[in-house]
Amino acid sequence: MSETYYARLAALASAPAATPADQLPKLRQLLEKVLRDECKRREAPFADLSQAIGLVAYDHNLPPLLRRQLQNLRLVANLVLHESYPGKAAEVATGFVAVAELVRHLSGAAYTGPLPAGAVASAEEQAIALLEAEAPVPAASPVWRVQVLHADLGTGQLTAELCVPADNRPSGPFTVDLPAAYDNLLPLAAALHPVLHLVNPVAQPNGHIRPRRVVLEPDYLVSVTTIAECAQAGGTLPDWALLKAFQPDETSRPLVVGNLVNMLLDEEVSHAARQDEWASLPPAAVLAEVDEATGKIEFAEEPVSRATEFDLEGFFKKRLFRSNPLTISALPEFQTRNGVPELLNDLRRQYQTLRNTRVQGFIAGSRTGYQQQPLRVADCFLEPAFLSATYGLQGRLDLLHESPTGYDIVELKSSTKVPHAEPWSNHAAQAQLYRLLLESVFGADGETAGRGRTSILYSNATLDQSAVRRVDQDAELVDRLLMARNQLVGTELQLARATTPAQVEKLLSPVLHPNLTALPSFGRTKAEKIANAWAAADPVERAYCLEMTRFVAREMRLTLLGDDSRPGDGGGQAGLWRLPAARKQQNFSLLDELELLEDHSSADDTARDGLGPHLIFRRPVGGKEVNFRAGDTLILYPRRKHGQDHQLSVLDAQVVKVTLAEDLTADGLVVLSVRNRRLAPRYLAGHSHWALEPDTYDTFRREWAGLSAFLGLAPERRQRLMARTGPRPPEGWDAAAPPAITAPEVVRRALAAPDWFVLCGPPGTGKTRAVLRELAERLYKDDKQALLAAYTNRAVDEICEQLVAANLPFIRVGSRLGTSAQYRPYLLDNMIRDCPNRQTVRARLTGCPFYVGTVASLLGKPELFLLKQFDLAVVDEASQVLEGPMLALLAKVPKFILIGDHRQLPAVVTQEPEASAIAPEAAGLLRQELGLSNLRNSYFERLFKRAEAHWPHAHGTLADHYRMHSELVALVNDDFYEGLLRCPMLWQHEPLSRLTWPAPADAFQQRIQNQRLIFVPTRRQPEDLSMKESAQEAELAARAAAYVAQGYGRNFNPESTLGIIASYRNQAARIRARLAQLAIELDLPGLLHISVDTVERYQGSQREVIIVSFCCHQEHQLELMVSPDETGQVDRKLNVALTRARQQLILLGNEEILRRAPHHAALLLRCGIGTSTTI
Repeated sequence: MSETYYARLAALASAPAATPADQLPKLRQLLEKVLRDECKRREAPFADLSQAIGLVAYDHNLPPLLRRQLQNLRLVANLVLHESYPGKAAEVATGFVAVAELVRHLSGAAYTGPLPAGAVASAEEQAIALLEAEAPVPAASPVWRVQVLHADLGTGQLTAELCVPADNRPSGPFTVDLPAAYDNLLPLAAALHPVLHLVNPVAQPNGHIRPRRVVLEPDYLVSVTTIAECAQAGGTLPDWALLKAFQPDETSRPLVVGNLVNMLLDEEVSHAARQDEWASLPPAAVLAEVDEATGKIEFAEEPVSRATEFDLEGFFKKRLFRSNPLTISALPEFQTRNGVPELLNDLRRQYQTLRNTRVQGFIAGSRTGYQQQPLRVADCFLEPAFLSATYGLQGRLDLLHESPTGYDIVELKSSTKVPHAEPWSNHAAQAQLYRLLLESVFGADGETAGRGRTSILYSNATLDQSAVRRVDQDAELVDRLLMARNQLVGTELQLARATTPAQVEKLLSPVLHPNLTALPSFGRTKAEKIANAWAAADPVERAYCLEMTRFVAREMRLTLLGDDSRPGDGGGQAGLWRLPAARKQQNFSLLDELELLEDHSSADDTARDGLGPHLIFRRPVGGKEVNFRAGDTLILYPRRKHGQDHQLSVLDAQVVKVTLAEDLTADGLVVLSVRNRRLAPRYLAGHSHWALEPDTYDTFRREWAGLSAFLGLAPERRQRLMARTGPRPPEGWDAAAPPAITAPEVVRRALAAPDWFVLCGPPGTGKTRAVLRELAERLYKDDKQALLAAYTNRAVDEICEQLVAANLPFIRVGSRLGTSAQYRPYLLDNMIRDCPNRQTVRARLTGCPFYVGTVASLLGKPELFLLKQFDLAVVDEASQVLEGPMLALLAKVPKFILIGDHRQLPAVVTQEPEASAIAPEAAGLLRQELGLSNLRNSYFERLFKRAEAHWPHAHGTLADHYRMHSELVALVNDDFYEGLLRCPMLWQHEPLSRLTWPAPADAFQQRIQNQRLIFVPTRRQPEDLSMKESAQEAELAARAAAYVAQGYGRNFNPESTLGIIASYRNQAARIRARLAQLAIELDLPGLLHISVDTVERYQGSQREVIIVSFCCHQEHQLELMVSPDETGQVDRKLNVALTRARQQLILLGNEEILRRAPHHAALLLRCGIGTSTTI
């Protein structure tokens, strides 16, 4: 193997005119290849490059200097990939020699080829400096972050080393003595060689290190609720968490009651806090109130009139059914004559317990007679969320009370059975883990974090029972729970690294072969049902589900931990605390230094035009741009306390899950919708500055549950959904019929199909505006009940547009902020606003023929499918939905029609294509039976290709293209669509005529006036500090936009005339800045409103003129720019970029770099670029 490695080194050293920014990523790739091969040879895990360097260095006893040089190469290459660092020749030379030395140590053969130019001096100092700068750790920290190097199952010995050197700590590998409670960690350490947190480590006389607690992969956060469920009366059941992950969610009466009781607690505490606030105001202030919804000033006759109790009956009348309309209308328990009255009586009784407890200050019964201090509602937080990267936990408490002396936890439980004395085991476990969370987050507050009461509030307690039960800390229970968390994380990480179905099956033994006698009685039936479903699966179904399991595990791992080997990687959820601010700003994912202007977190639901509770912040003048849009879910956390300069991280305080309510504009306001009805004034007023970052979604375990639900279907249904059994031909089908390529024929065949139909709609063929609308009109006439779905909210809004234009009734499923304003009246909540009673609500919901929403929002409403039986589903953008979510949705309907284009942007997949490919052991079987080779491909693509090969009656491709001029259509027609596209409109063949445009001032403007297709070669400029920016392309794009605006004159409309696509958000920001300058200089205000965005945001859009700024300075940037399909014949990103323009396309880029990508090279030839050209 050394010959192969050395050949790559020689080629790299001999590359002409190669820059460090090109060479360092290639050296990193070679280093990773060498280490992956070595780990594979030794059958050792490869988690990431840093871990592999440590592992191989330990096993082969590599010199410390060489090891530091390898880590240094990793770090500087990461800077190139993620932070536009240009690199240095000396770093290339040092890294080159280090890789060659590594290969020599592994193979025994020396490198004799050419060397790159550059000095290797001071490599050791450079490496040490970079390693120490990576993540400085205070020597006094009670937590050591270590990398496992070796785990010997025979001797029980664990060897580790510090991830980052620190004073007064071991400088090399050391032995870890695991506490007895963590003995089961050793097999996981041997299998994974993971990162560990050693909590409160103590040096032993023999030189070993013994920690108090051990946390496996602490950046992999798991919900407290998930782990607490492992605590049962008979002991801790670590396998229970994995079992629960494979159990489909079921809507039940206890679950509904629990959610409603939680709402009542929020309402009671919020209402009481408002009363206290009003009571503290002077009488003049009490007499006048500003209505937040209308802005009108209302006067109260008596100040005392504000001191009222919460209106429970008013809540029932106005908000109960609106908060849970589908659930209350669908669950069988609520459809009997006494169902809803019994629910209301149940809620009245539990509310009375909540109110009495709140009045008493949430005081728990004391066995010693000690008089506890009542909690003040003004200092109570509702549903505060916390993250702990010390213990690998995250959670959202029901109620937290903060005081100068500590933090009090009250966890609400509406269990039907209330314990006589101590809380139920899982409830006590949950509360204790929340206490651990607080100690982790507020550790900077000294002993305060550990003080305070921990209680369970049982709302179902009878009058002779104490509603509030104290929870005493149990250190041994906490250890068992942390070990259960370690086991769950270890299993999931092993699933992510599994390479064969057999490995997955072994890891899933607790699910496939559960020990039913050890499970709690309430869980045995479900566990047995799931095990039986998996056991009944045939070999194809079993292989498919096992492959899906490890695919989902890999996506979950990358979502939580990220992958620093991928350019532009955001670090996953762990990036919130692991990445430096500079890297986040490079990714446009950090909005910092916000100041709170207005707190409306206790506002009524009608505040700010129906937004409800919200906060308003002010951005700093000249602050960094971010890639946030209205409707995005974000995390808000404090950055600084008043009077302090120390910056807080997301791990140092409560975090608030918020939604950006309005797009960010020049006025600097940031309006956030908050879920929390009440944020304690102490929290908001105690901090001067705040930050926003993107939230991450962990819905992957739901996909595992979806696999179990799929296997629970009837065998014939499973085979049809997997396309093992072909779709039945429609009645009267003529096998000699030509392909369906026109909209009328496609609609006819889709409606006639008994089982399913897939439609490929290339860009501009009218698949949504023509086909989907015609389908909806025909379905309505035939009295069909249909789901209309899409991948994005934007596409769902387009469906709504067609339904409104056709005057068809529908209900929009989704959030207010995810829906365009003109379609919000169709949201579920608004559609039942005028219903006087439950019967009317149910009649309206069941009588509506169309439910419209994203695939995710529809799957999030399982009660919808209890309420209605749908005849079919029509899914637009189906080529962007992966197998798991699509199967979960389609399993709920007897027929479906999928609309998409697998040659445009694919489904979002984080893992590399090699990782998502079907394992060799199952590849032949699944390819033959299902046509499945890689799970990154959409369900749509697989079905379409299967239909093309076997079932001509089940597919169609629209051929008539209406968007672009024929000269532009030619750019993609032959290369991407095999010459299928036709241009039927006369204007698509007319010459470009711009005689009325202003006279061109230069050759560039002359080309814009006369040519439909323009390519302008560019070069990196000295002022380009980042590889994600191009000053030259920004200037050209802005100048072109200005001339287009002048040319169109009064007809210029930023929303339809011109759009600019940039490869990076950095470049988009630079272009916008230059447009703003030209808008003033040339008096062209329309330039301020031109959309400048990435190609992903432009799918589904069109403009008369499109400008594309490729902004590609280095070869490694092509990795992010291209998106080839599995065959390599189509670049899907390039296809989308080229097909947004109707009349003209202006391309800006470095042709020397672009021609290294095959499809971009073909494009350059079509543009007439063979050699370097100037404007």
